[in-house]
Amino acid sequence: MAMNDERKMKTFIDENCIYPDFPQKGIQFIDIFPLLAQCFPADFQSAFPPTDKIVFTPEARGFLFYQALSPQWVIPLRKAGKLPGELMEIRYEKEYGSDSLFFQLDALRRAVHRSMEKGKEVTEVEVMIFDDVLATGGTVQAVADCLENLCIGGLPRLKVTESRFYLEIESLGGRKRLEDRGLSVQSVHLY
Repeated sequence: MAMNDERKMKTFIDENCIYPDFPQKGIQFIDIFPLLAQCFPADFQSAFPPTDKIVFTPEARGFLFYQALSPQWVIPLRKAGKLPGELMEIRYEKEYGSDSLFFQLDALRRAVHRSMEKGKEVTEVEVMIFDDVLATGGTVQAVADCLENLCIGGLPRLKVTESRFYLEIESLGGRKRLEDRGLSVQSVHLY
């Protein structure tokens, strides 16, 4: 089924993807897997050309888009105990509690060095954050704040300039929150 008709897509989500009161009472969870089965990857790849920016993506459904994001630049953000090596922790508050994500410092070092032109001194590297669903924007804002405040010897400053999403829940105001922070926001589907 092609999801080029937004009304048809919203009806599909309402009928197949909504789980009220999950993970706790008052939260409406949208499961993107039925939507992905209907229209991925063509809709994603047509909406987002590959990027040369370093891409951070929080676990775990965002990993499904790894190949389409230019995989040599993707740095996964994982829950505790999922990654080896020297890690950096990002702590943040969500609508229903606090959370932490981690990334490998070596992955960041490799991505930054690959993105820099040889022989040219760089003081800032632009990065993008990709997540599967944009709800309130809290996770992306927390990740962006942490990345921009990192001070790692030998690495240039990170500047988060862009965010991309597979599905955006318009009624929750995440777009405004991120745009007010100075991020560009792009979504494949709006709900």
